Amino acid sequence: MKHVIVLMALAAVGCGPAMNAESGEDRKRAGALAAAPSTLHHDRVDRKGGDATDWKKFSVQGEGNAVKVSIWWDTPDLKATVALVDVFGTTRHELVHRPGTRQEGWEGIPVPEGDWFLRIEASQGASVYTLEWELVSAGSGGSPPRPF
Repeated sequence: MKHVIVLMALAAVGCGPAMNAESGEDRKRAGALAAAPSTLHHDRVDRKGGDATDWKKFSVQGEGNAVKVSIWWDTPDLKATVALVDVFGTTRHELVHRPGTRQEGWEGIPVPEGDWFLRIEASQGASVYTLEWELVSAGSGGSPPRPF
């Protein structure tokens, strides 16, 4: 009977590592890795492998800026999101990856001065990715964020 209970418990928990059991400190916003502007940053997310979430951090100086974010997926058939998060932990914009799309992103999200974060999270599958962000003028039109 004990063996049956143990097997049932193992089946309930599932096999393999937890969502971020194999991730480094960048699995949390507090451990976000610094990401310089206009620089290619390479990393990997792997839901089953226990590294589902990566956090990147950047700072904005001055007012009147917007952010442009580009991401390239080596294995574009995963399910993932890329979110812009403010210093308080509020998601300000989120891109839901279109499976099969190798390169995507957005531009025109206003970002006031301060610290900002990007959260890259796989909900299914795995991929190496390349991420780049840059500041652009927020402009005066007040147009909504544009995906590309």
